[in-house]
Amino acid sequence: MNFFQPNQVLVRNVVNWILYCTTFVIISLSLISTAFPAFLLRMIGGFTDNAEINPYEPGLYFVPLIVVNLSLLFVGILYNKEKLPNFLKKSIKFIFNFEINTRTTFLIIIILIGFYLIFTVEELFNREYFPDYDIRVQEWLENYDPMVIGAEGIGTHVGTFLDWAGLKIFGNDKVAAIFSSVFLILITYLLTAQIAKKRFAGILAMLIMISSGLFRFYDTSVEYPNHWIAFYLLSLYFMYKVWPLSPISYILSLLSKGLSIMFLPASVFFIYNMKMPKREKLKILTPYMVIIIIGIVVIQSGFNLGPEEIPYTDFNYHDFWGGFGALDAALRNDPLVLLFLPSLIVGLFFISKKGIIHADSITFMILIILIHPALLIAFSDHHNIMYRMMPLIPFFAMGVGLIFSKRPTRVLQS
Repeated sequence: MNFFQPNQVLVRNVVNWILYCTTFVIISLSLISTAFPAFLLRMIGGFTDNAEINPYEPGLYFVPLIVVNLSLLFVGILYNKEKLPNFLKKSIKFIFNFEINTRTTFLIIIILIGFYLIFTVEELFNREYFPDYDIRVQEWLENYDPMVIGAEGIGTHVGTFLDWAGLKIFGNDKVAAIFSSVFLILITYLLTAQIAKKRFAGILAMLIMISSGLFRFYDTSVEYPNHWIAFYLLSLYFMYKVWPLSPISYILSLLSKGLSIMFLPASVFFIYNMKMPKREKLKILTPYMVIIIIGIVVIQSGFNLGPEEIPYTDFNYHDFWGGFGALDAALRNDPLVLLFLPSLIVGLFFISKKGIIHADSITFMILIILIHPALLIAFSDHHNIMYRMMPLIPFFAMGVGLIFSKRPTRVLQS
């Protein structure tokens, strides 16, 4: 039975092509800085008078980037054309069909979290190495009042509360950060297993999270904790399990870091792609529309979302193009994500065509993460911070998990 009307199929196809073409263009722009570090700034964004800078000098990852993605593309084409040797074809099919039983999955999760904690717990007793901790965060925690919006601003109030609670209860302000990081690993598993309908996919996502250099760089940071990302992923998971809690979790994400506002379109798109009747989707979507209205009122009322007002400026052409270097800067210690991101998007495109509904959702989330640094620094005096790319890691992990989805699904429209 076909759940789509002809015009709905056409609209989906158009949206699908626009989404993936746009994402691939943005990824290409982002990876230019990886392949040729000086190209964008020399040819488009700046340094136009400096003849000594060679825009075509390849970067460290230039050869691996080309080799990895062309190899995967070649193998993918041969696999679809049934041209691979028999043993390779059977091996690939076995991996795609492989699943883990519930008891084994639980044991693997316990082991992975255990190993992660063993190698991370010592960081709880190391002093925060980010300078902003000494400049402002330590003072915020010492003078924090849960009932008052202080210097930290409403946009970080919940995150500051969690850090303060960890300090008061355990005598260590890093405890909340490591709890959030562990929870982020777990919710990445749960959400991936939910949308991929496969426990093995969730375990793969967990492994990618734990192995990420960017994640492990910030996982115990008080200045840059993962509260906001964990709350946001929880809001997506609640859409399936306890939908009234979803907007609450999203609000907690907003109040942990105001930057979560950029995920609002992704949440709406995620709801649109869910396999359920329109009536149910509208029920989940309505609170998010209320959040938009309340957000506008709060901003107009003069509440500071962060510790300082955002210094908006006119569009800066140079900074816009320079912003696409954020991916290379953030993922220099994450070669898995950096090298395989283009192939992942191609893979998500093909499984989307086969009916894996949330391939589009994850692609849209990745697009938002990749383009926001360029827009942020182009319209404000902010600088790019690697931490703002942290959500890319769980989204990438979930995307990889979706490649191993159990079965294609279709969105029911009624």
